[in-house]
Amino acid sequence: MNNMTTMTTGLGIGLLCAFISMGACTPNGNSGGGTSAQPYQQPQNTPQQMEPQRGISAPVVLNLRGPNPVPSNGPIVLDLEIVVNEPIQAPVALQIALPEGAQLSSGLPSESLSLLQPGRLYRQYVVQTASPLRYPVVVTAQAKGPNDAWGFNARREYPTSDILPPHPPSPNFGRPPVVRP
Repeated sequence: MNNMTTMTTGLGIGLLCAFISMGACTPNGNSGGGTSAQPYQQPQNTPQQMEPQRGISAPVVLNLRGPNPVPSNGPIVLDLEIVVNEPIQAPVALQIALPEGAQLSSGLPSESLSLLQPGRLYRQYVVQTASPLRYPVVVTAQAKGPNDAWGFNARREYPTSDILPPHPPSPNFGRPPVVRP
């Protein structure tokens, strides 16, 4: 053997011995052979050690995207992504609801979808406005199983409330309250 092989082998054996001796130590560094007793501590699970939790996922998820900032008028192109996570054994009603003053110039206002297998579908809508949107455009997808045994309702809005400009307060046309003695 040459010197390099002997040095590498010696280093490997040294590391192995250090690893074994560390494995025999308790968390406080003692070998466990002494008389000092340590209270039992529940082992802490790290995220890698924990078993993945299975949760309930939505059968259908809608993702609605549009321009940001919201245009003050003109055509607004909205892209809808329909994510099907599990087969739906009933027709799914897809609808778009427009706020006052807006018109749908492209895309179907409602349709029935057959979502028999997981995957993604896409729809595009063009909404025409003459003034800024005061309320959001709402897209919904909903279905009900036989005898109403199950169902779902997915909903997305554009623009979201954090993008939508605040609308002015409506005027109060009622009489002011009367103070009575």
